[in-house]
Amino acid sequence: MGNLESCKNRIMPIRDTLDVVGGKWKLIIVQALFFHEKRRFKELQRDIEGITSRVLSAELKQLEINDLVKREVFNTAPPTVEYSLTEYGQSLKYVIAALYNWGAQHRERMLHGSDHILSSADMENVEGCTEGAETKAMFQAKKKKEKVLVGE
Repeated sequence: MGNLESCKNRIMPIRDTLDVVGGKWKLIIVQALFFHEKRRFKELQRDIEGITSRVLSAELKQLEINDLVKREVFNTAPPTVEYSLTEYGQSLKYVIAALYNWGAQHRERMLHGSDHILSSADMENVEGCTEGAETKAMFQAKKKKEKVLVGE
């Protein structure tokens, strides 16, 4: 029984984390705010390929509720709204760095069949934006190449 309880205690914080930052877009939004520091709504929408304004709005509200993103409204005509990470949101830097590192290694493995573990020097630019469509296209090209090699 002790092992089961220990396992549950290890799973709960991961579940809590995924409840806050899980989903397709939240960490991408956080990454964009790490890169740019402050962004207006339309700028974020342009930064994040494929996200709709409705989804971006909902995700920003959730990130704001969880104290990860700050929404600042300026008294201009029309009103200007800027989004930035809170100090608490900044604490996700190492989570994003770990995901970036794992994703870069996985990408290398899938695209080149390499078991090479990328060094920290290979991954110095953790705060750079990546284009999801580029990654998706590369994986699709790899799949097509595999099909040709297998003779499908």
